[in-house]
Amino acid sequence: MIPSLGHGLAVLQLYFVAQFSLRRVFYILSILITTYPLFQLHLNQLNEPRQPRETAWLRSIHAVLYSAFGAENEHPDYPPEPDNVGPDLAGKFCRDLQQLYHLLGADDTSMSLFPEPQIILCTPRLNCIFCP
Repeated sequence: MIPSLGHGLAVLQLYFVAQFSLRRVFYILSILITTYPLFQLHLNQLNEPRQPRETAWLRSIHAVLYSAFGAENEHPDYPPEPDNVGPDLAGKFCRDLQQLYHLLGADDTSMSLFPEPQIILCTPRLNCIFCP
């Protein structure tokens, strides 16, 4: 499935509240995308025999996301929110990690999140001594 703007809007509507600033939402989404390699390690460990359902990889993702949903990451001029909004949303977010990665296209094997850079030859000479 190719992620689209509709999928992104669905994630915003399902997992965030209007009390969050845009800065905080982008911060949480960037943390979600950057923790995908840890989630892959979690899935690899689950495939091994006699492994717990909640690995240390998954616990560290949960800790980072719970911290990101904390009110201390909100803009200082933004009005305060009710006490239980952040932890409740973080729990909901953490329960659906695999679906979120899928909706946002992080698990797309045909596209890399971090593409290989193109090799560029920069030399002051017109003829490189290493190239034929």
